[in-house]
Order: sequence, then structure tokens, then C-alpha cells
Amino acid sequence: MTKRKLTKKQVEKLEKLLQPYNIDVPRIVEVYNNLRKEYSDLMDEVIVGLFGTCGDSTWRLPIIAAFKILGIKFFNPHKKGWSPDDAKIEAKHLAEDDIILFPITSETYGQGSLSEVGLSLMSALKLNSSRYFNVHVSRDLDPELTDKDRRKDSLTSRALVCEHLKQFDKQNKITHITYSKNTDHMLAAVLEIYPVAIKDKKIQKMQEELASLSLDMKQGLGFENLG
Repeated sequence: MTKRKLTKKQVEKLEKLLQPYNIDVPRIVEVYNNLRKEYSDLMDEVIVGLFGTCGDSTWRLPIIAAFKILGIKFFNPHKKGWSPDDAKIEAKHLAEDDIILFPITSETYGQGSLSEVGLSLMSALKLNSSRYFNVHVSRDLDPELTDKDRRKDSLTSRALVCEHLKQFDKQNKITHITYSKNTDHMLAAVLEIYPVAIKDKKIQKMQEELASLSLDMKQGLGFENLG
């Protein structure tokens, strides 16, 4: 079902929300109105996974606000009352979501996530390298984090993760992994990545339909037993 164009009120909310990010809002509105008109069915399928730093971090808030206005589906693993069962859901989304955002901010030591982020992303990319990943790993920590040993370990882990990702990217030549200098840039980046992912999904579906049609034709002509 075709989604309606963004209303005047929605556009005003978007302008207010995106004003600090130096984003060309009129162009974004035009692009997303077109997506809502031409690809509304795919917008119901393409999901953005909001992984990365949790705790008290607020980096997800403006992204989620923009997604709700534009009609972008997302998965947010940051929730109250997290349980071990949620780990299975998170793993599924990390393996399958069309776009993954994965910032490690300066707000926490994050040793646990840092030790896993590289392997998690590499494993996910190997499963499906056509998906889109946008990563940010802060090389610094907030001054409020004063534990000397934990600070040292965290900074070392951050440097190692950045180097591993760099080498993995270089060796595999994957064009669908990009890097943001901060979470503000990540918001701008995902608004550009999403329309491309939608059109990629359309091409993928067309290829699947053609492959299915080709198989049906071969079977109909009695070619299924040849070779």
C-alpha cells in the first residue's frame, strides 16, 4: 500500500530535528516522499539495526525520531528489562538486518562490546556482504571515565578494533561498510544509505523473480532432467 506524502507538520518536525546536523532537509523530504510513493512495500521490509553503545547513551534518540517521521523500520536492542532471550533476537537482527549502525562512543569503557564488535561485524558481513554497515569507534573516552586501568584497556581495544576493521575492509574490498566520524555524522549517513538499500532490495527481488521464472520455464519445457 502506497504511503502518504509527508505532511506539513511532519516536515516541520523533521526540519527542527535535523537543523543541528547540517542536512539538506528539502532534498531528504523529496527523496523520501518518492520512496514512500514508489517503494512503500519495500519500506515495510528493510530494517535498520541500531547496535553499539547502550548504557545511558542517547545517540539513538534523534535517529529514532527521524525514522519515525520518515517511516523507516528499525530494531533497537537497547531496552529495559533485558533478558538472555533477547540475545537470540539481537543475533538474528545482527545477521539479517539490511542496514547495521554500530557506534562505540566515548561514553562508556565498553570492553565487552569492543571485544565483540569486530568479530560480530566480520561474521555478519561474511553471511551477507550485500548489506550495509556504518561504524563509528571513538578513539577517546569521556574525561569522567577516570579508572586508569579500565581506561587504558578500553583505548587499546578501540585502536585494535579500528585496525582489524581496516584490514578486513582492505582484504575483502567490501564497499558496503562505511565509517562515521561521530554519531551526528551517522544520522546523516544512514539517511543517504537507506534509499540505496531500498533500491538494492528491489533489484534483488527482481533477480529472484527472474530466476524463479527461468526455472519454471525449464521445468515446463521438460529441461529439468537434462545434464
